[in-house]
Amino acid sequence: MPDHDGGWDDHQVQTGDARAVLIGSSTFDDSGLTAIPVVKRCLDDLRHVLTADGLVHPDHCAVLLDEAGLPELGRKLIAGLAGAEDLLIVYYVGHGLIGRRGELYLGMRATDVAYPEHGSLPWTTLHDRIADSPARTKIVILDCCFSGRALGETLSDPVSVVRGQLEIEGTCLLTSAQRNQVALVLPNEPHTSFTGRLLDILTNGIEGGGEFLTVDEVYRALVSRMTGAGLSTPEKLGTRTADRFRIARNAAARDTAESLEDLLEQTIALAMARGWANFRAESQDLADRHTDLLGAEHPNTLRARRIALVSRGASGDPTAAELLTELVAAHIRVLGPSHPDTLRARRSLAMAVGESGDRALAIEMLRVLLPHCRTVFGGEDDATCRTQHVLARYLAEAGARPEAVALLEEVVAIRERVWGHDYPTSRSARLDLRTLTTNG
Repeated sequence: MPDHDGGWDDHQVQTGDARAVLIGSSTFDDSGLTAIPVVKRCLDDLRHVLTADGLVHPDHCAVLLDEAGLPELGRKLIAGLAGAEDLLIVYYVGHGLIGRRGELYLGMRATDVAYPEHGSLPWTTLHDRIADSPARTKIVILDCCFSGRALGETLSDPVSVVRGQLEIEGTCLLTSAQRNQVALVLPNEPHTSFTGRLLDILTNGIEGGGEFLTVDEVYRALVSRMTGAGLSTPEKLGTRTADRFRIARNAAARDTAESLEDLLEQTIALAMARGWANFRAESQDLADRHTDLLGAEHPNTLRARRIALVSRGASGDPTAAELLTELVAAHIRVLGPSHPDTLRARRSLAMAVGESGDRALAIEMLRVLLPHCRTVFGGEDDATCRTQHVLARYLAEAGARPEAVALLEEVVAIRERVWGHDYPTSRSARLDLRTLTTNG
């Protein structure tokens, strides 16, 4: 099994098959449509929530704000929906209008309030694009109004019209209010009342809930909070099992050893894909939570602390090497010098030393470590290959090209044989070898 713990030699890009398209209209040419300044923050904050824990990769979350015309919006919408296979999330915030035949239109900058079919995004158009998507689960969130002319910044319910128009297999629709209700943009609140409470639930969780939040649990919490505050009642319409989709980790759930271990694995995978330096805060939080629950020297805590220090080192913090030295000592004391986690901690320390500028010491440390890795893990294990790969890089930088080439040739052969030609670590080692031999 590949050793995804603190290596920086993998140039991985998360492909993912989840997509999100967040659409909002905050300004309008027609004076009959009230501006909604909070729309931009609704879009920005929802994007942050969806991408922060890896539900959707940041590159696959499109934000379309105040698009001037339908052709450009259409092109961006199609591009944003493309590639969704597992999950598709579509969100709209702004004014909703009802046409002469009861059809729903989503307001845009050029919308004519008297003739909503002019310059608006027809729900049927968005519906068809969503229906065309092969995504297994589709979540549609509408925070909009019909009249568009309610006093102040008011938003009212689209569900009674949309209910008969949805009919998309595997889809869950959430709306901001029921029929004949309005959902306010309350004074001094940074979001619409609906989206603000949705964001709070996704960010802070639900007390007494499980480790993950389903769409249905989020909906029920929304109903409770909205009606409890005297606001409109959200509506939900689901087909198949879409409302049971786990849309977020429950931040209010109590930590367990198992939940923390699962969260650590997820954080490692994301850090490998997006860069360790981007996960310094998350990994430190996990290390602190492990310490609180299990104690500072529990094996799981030691691993979480190491991941936090790897992220710290990747962000350029010069204290990482010193703290990793202390952590290696704790590994040796608790787990023993030949434990796999101790060897991984030693590799992390050598890398931190090397990245802090002392390549000679890092090379010496890795030369000593590599035979131990071969003994404990075996010569073809990913942990051994990572150690050998890093050593080869440092040797190449130090001018020991023949030794570096020999080490990399062995790594490439092993990785391609064990994990395949296209595996990210295989590509990374092959790229380094090609660069070294070409420049040499």
